[in-house]
Amino acid sequence: MTLVDYELQSEFARCYQARGAAKALLIILREREVSFSEETRRRILGCSDLGQLERWTRRAMTATSIDEVFFKEDLVDMGLRDRVEVARIQGAASMLSELLSEVKGFSVSCDLRDYLYTRERLGQLQQWIPWAMASETVEEFDRHIGRGPSEDEMIRRAVGPVQEQSAQ
Repeated sequence: MTLVDYELQSEFARCYQARGAAKALLIILREREVSFSEETRRRILGCSDLGQLERWTRRAMTATSIDEVFFKEDLVDMGLRDRVEVARIQGAASMLSELLSEVKGFSVSCDLRDYLYTRERLGQLQQWIPWAMASETVEEFDRHIGRGPSEDEMIRRAVGPVQEQSAQ
């Protein structure tokens, strides 16, 4: 049975299964002494596509460089112009994600991060930067870009804040 054979029902469960798969991939890379940047670590941890994480993990088992993990199959059929455009889009998505989490201090969900990284138009991401700066909450930013609240946010609203129970 592979990671993608069983489909989890809740976004919360899928997000945390993806996070576990991403952490396992990072462990494999470290154990194989494949060096990678902080940006690459964030890219792996930000991925919520279990199929993609499984493909990367399979490649990591034999890879000697991080390029073999990410670019071995993904960019083979792409021309240089297409690869440059993909890199520019991924850079803009990374910048927007960091702006939301590091500068604004928002908790960026796996779902939102994945949404940003799967955009196909650079101009769209660039248009969202002023909205990210102007937004007071991540939910407000979601509304600006045409997304409603995430499933996690709807659960939090329905259940209310989780309160820690003190040990007695």
